[in-house]
Amino acid sequence: MFDKDILKPNDSLGDFEIYLNEPKYKLFSKAYKKKERVEIKVTDPNSKRGPINRFWVPFKKLGEVQGFGEISIEVVPKWLAEKENNGMGRDAPNQFPTLPDPVGRF
Repeated sequence: MFDKDILKPNDSLGDFEIYLNEPKYKLFSKAYKKKERVEIKVTDPNSKRGPINRFWVPFKKLGEVQGFGEISIEVVPKWLAEKENNGMGRDAPNQFPTLPDPVGRF
């Protein structure tokens, strides 16, 4: 995670590692077998809803939690990624899914 500075270089605030093909997720194996997009779904123990595709992760620097970020991750086969053209982050074309600009920031 980086802060976004306008007048000076961006600073690293922390990082988070996730292994997408570990037995808990198996995203690459599932996407290869299904030939379609696959996303990480987690169950919130404090919620009565079923599995959700967005969850909070801790960003750490030098072993200390610096903040949290909500993420969602999906693996998309190459043929589908080429068909559903998308930009980086919120750059055009912003679709699959559409990422709205944050509210309350300049």
